[in-house]
Amino acid sequence: MNLSASCTDNLRMLQHEAGGTADLTVSRVTVCGIRCALLTCEGMCSAALLGEQIAKPLAQLKIPCESGAALIRFLREYRLTAADTAEAADTDNALHLIFSGFALLLCDGTDTALAFGIQGYASRGITEPSGELNIYGAKEGFTEPLRTNLSLIRRRMKSPALTFEILTAGTASQTDICICQMRGRAPQDMVRQIRERLAALPLESVLSGGYIRPFLEQSDTQLIHSVGTTERPDVFCAKLLEGRVGILIDGTPFALVVPQLFCETFQTLDDYNYPPLYATVLRWLKYAAAAIALLLPAGYLAAALHHPALLHETLLRILTEAEQNVPFSPAAELLGVLFMFEAVREAGLRLPKAVGGAVGMIG
Repeated sequence: MNLSASCTDNLRMLQHEAGGTADLTVSRVTVCGIRCALLTCEGMCSAALLGEQIAKPLAQLKIPCESGAALIRFLREYRLTAADTAEAADTDNALHLIFSGFALLLCDGTDTALAFGIQGYASRGITEPSGELNIYGAKEGFTEPLRTNLSLIRRRMKSPALTFEILTAGTASQTDICICQMRGRAPQDMVRQIRERLAALPLESVLSGGYIRPFLEQSDTQLIHSVGTTERPDVFCAKLLEGRVGILIDGTPFALVVPQLFCETFQTLDDYNYPPLYATVLRWLKYAAAAIALLLPAGYLAAALHHPALLHETLLRILTEAEQNVPFSPAAELLGVLFMFEAVREAGLRLPKAVGGAVGMIG
């Protein structure tokens, strides 16, 4: 719904569209003889910035203004405050700005509202990512606010070729999603395809990267993900330099990287800090461990049931004696062990820390 030239009517429309929510605060003020209203969302704005950059300059403003349109034009052109500004001509855009941490100024005599960016919501500090620990690399990981994550990337990549494109997804959540790329390195066909898929997301909310990851995968039936994740800004920058496309989501402390190769799941940042020979040995050790974990259960089952001659005589005797005391087949034993391992692992992750450790030891 478009705004009108009446401050009172606009205020009534915005309060009606917001459903009378308790965190929408309204301050009625008079600026240069013109009736105005300043709207903010409690908890999303910085009280210090609101007082220093918005309320105080407006109270001290003494200029002749014939209408609210002239006042809005003066504030927009002469940048009375240091805050970022944006305009809104309808209630949907106005409420989106308010709930994004902007202070919205409504004036009599104009159908355009002026918004000032004074975001100041509480957030978690920058800490070392728990899922990608390293020895020699940086100890900084992504956090929840999108702007903070963008600053972590820009601090490492000051090249003008690094570009950020912000989209909005989710009809209810209105979540900001940023597409990051290095111009001249990332294939533009892939960037265009990602942009189109994100713009057409049939979702009400985007609360995590897992919400949009299925829409970016090449196939729903593939066993290996083609969309990777990382919690580290330095790893993210390295992927961008390789021509990948990165995706950051507001409220999510990790980034998506498109595309991802299977071998990258075995790579770490420390591999590039070690001597080449030592790093190569470590990487092949990871490959061998993955192959053993994947093939050993099936190999043991096949040898025990169908090819016992492949086993050593002593080992075969031990297995035979053990089977006589167990009322289950080797296949049932193997499935039971795998099930219990997953159950103990899930309990250790999801239960409170005081209980999760005990469950892991008992299991």
